[in-house]
Amino acid sequence: MGATPEAQAIVPMPDAGVARGATAPDIARAFASPGVQAFAVGAVVLVVAILCVTTWPVGGFVDDGIYLILGKALATGQGYRYLHLPGAPAATHFPPAYPGLLALLWKIWPEFPRNIVLFKFANSFLLAGAGAGAFLFARRRLGFSALGAAATTIAFTAAIPTLALTTILLSEPLFLAILFPALLAGEQAADDGRPVGAALSGLLIAALMLTRSIGIAALASTVAVMLLRRRWRAAAIVVLVAAIALAPWQLWVRAHGADLPAALQGEYGSYHGWLAGAWLAKGGQFLFATVALNLRAYVRMFDALVAPLGKIWLAVPMLTLLVALFVMGGVRMVRRAPITLGFIVCYVGIVTVWPFTPDRFLWGIWPLIGLLVVEGAAAVVAWRPASRRSLVARRAMLTGVAAATLAYAAYDFRGFPLGWWQTVQRTSSQRMIPTVNWVARHTAPNDLIACGAEAMVYLYSGRQAIPTGSFTPGEYIDRPTPPHNLADARALLALYPVRYFVATTEPAFAAADLMLRARPPELQLVDTLPGGGAVFIPIPR
Repeated sequence: MGATPEAQAIVPMPDAGVARGATAPDIARAFASPGVQAFAVGAVVLVVAILCVTTWPVGGFVDDGIYLILGKALATGQGYRYLHLPGAPAATHFPPAYPGLLALLWKIWPEFPRNIVLFKFANSFLLAGAGAGAFLFARRRLGFSALGAAATTIAFTAAIPTLALTTILLSEPLFLAILFPALLAGEQAADDGRPVGAALSGLLIAALMLTRSIGIAALASTVAVMLLRRRWRAAAIVVLVAAIALAPWQLWVRAHGADLPAALQGEYGSYHGWLAGAWLAKGGQFLFATVALNLRAYVRMFDALVAPLGKIWLAVPMLTLLVALFVMGGVRMVRRAPITLGFIVCYVGIVTVWPFTPDRFLWGIWPLIGLLVVEGAAAVVAWRPASRRSLVARRAMLTGVAAATLAYAAYDFRGFPLGWWQTVQRTSSQRMIPTVNWVARHTAPNDLIACGAEAMVYLYSGRQAIPTGSFTPGEYIDRPTPPHNLADARALLALYPVRYFVATTEPAFAAADLMLRARPPELQLVDTLPGGGAVFIPIPR
C-alpha cells in the first residue's frame, strides 16, 4: 500500500546541503585553497586577454612573423631555419622554445592564416598561467594576503603593457609563464639545498633561457644566492643541469653563427658577436651613451603613472617616490626572495646596457615589477617612525602611493576603451599591409623582395624577402646618415638578386633617393603604395 499523506509528512527529508552536494562552508574552504585562488586569478587574466585578442596580421612587429616562420619550418620538417631568406639559412638569433610551441600548434591546425587565432589564444592561456604563478609566488614567498596577491597580480598581468606583448606572437608570455615556477623552485632549493629541487631549478632556468636569452639573469642570481649560503652542491647541480639542457642550442649556434653575411647578422645572427663588436669598436663611450638613453626611456615609461593626473609638476616627486619604493621593496624582498631580487637587478642591469629601447623588456616582467613596487608600498604602510620629521615623510609617501595607484588605474581605464595595447601592431601593420598586398598581386613566386616587412611578405604571399638595411647597435646611439643607409642597401643588393626594392621607412627612402640620383641610376621607380610607400626595380651596375 502507498503511504498515507500523514505518513509522507513525517518521512525525513534529505538535508538541503547534502542534496546540493556541497555546503556553504565546503565552498568557502575550497576557495580558501591557494590553488583554487590561483586558478580564479588565472581565469580573470584569461578572460581579459582573450577579449583583447586582435585581428591584425602576423609580422607587423617583425619578430612575431619570424617566430611563426621558425615554427612553420619546424612543423613542416625543414629544420630550424629562416624560410623567408634566400637559401633558408639556419636560425641562431631566436632561442627555439617559443617557435617549438608554435610548431606544435601548427601541427594541430596547419591552415594559415586561419590558424593565427589558435596561436593568439595560446598566448592568452600562457598569460593566464603567468597570472596564476605570480599569485602563488606572492602568497608563498612574499607573504601577501589572498586579496592583496590577487589585486596586484591582476593589476600588473591583465594590464596594457603585458597585453601589448601577449596579443602579438611574441615569446614574453611563455617566458612569464615559466618565470614564476623557476623563481619558486630556485628559492626553495636555496633554502633546503635538496638535489632534486636544484635539478628542477636548473631545468626551469634552461627553459627560460631557451625562451629568451636574457633568462641568464635567473641563472646568475640563483647560483649567486646558493654560493652565498654555501649550498655548493645545489649550485653545482643547477649549473650542470642547465648546461646539459642548453648544450644542443649552444652547439647549434656555434655551428651556424657565421652562416649569414654581415649585412644580416644584426637582425638575424646571434647576439654575442653583434653586441661585442660594438663594444670593442666604440668602447666605454658607447656603453655610457646607451645607459643614458635607456635611463631616459625608463623615466618616460614610468611617467605614464603620473600623466593621467594631468599634473606635470608631479613627475619628479612621483618618480623619486617610485625609486624609493623599488629600494624599500628590495629590502623586504631580499629577506623573503633573494633570488628573485637578484634576478630583477641582473635583468634590469642587462636591459640598461643593451642598445635597444627598454620598454618591451620591462613589460616582459611587468607582474614582477608590480610585486616589487607593492612590496615597497607595504614597507611604507608598516613603517612606524619615531620622530616627527619621519612621520611627515611617511604621510607624504603614503599620499604619493595613493596618487600613483590612482594614476596607474586611470591609465588602464583610459587605455582599454581606446585599445592602447594594440597601438604598436596597428601602426606597424597599417604601414606594412600595402607592401604585402602589392607583392601578392604584382610579383612572381620566385621574385626576391627587399622591404621592411620581410616576414609578413613571406607569410602572406609566399615570396622570399630580405630587409632593406642592416641593424647595428650603433644605430641606437647615432641616427644613421643617408650615406650609411645607402651603403647598407647596396651591400644587400650586391649579395642577393633582388627583383623589387620597396621603401616604406625613412632609411629605405634615404637610400632609394641616393640610388635614384646616382649616375647612372641604380633604381627605377615602378609604383607607389597607399600610405606613402614606393616600389623600385634595381638596375644592375
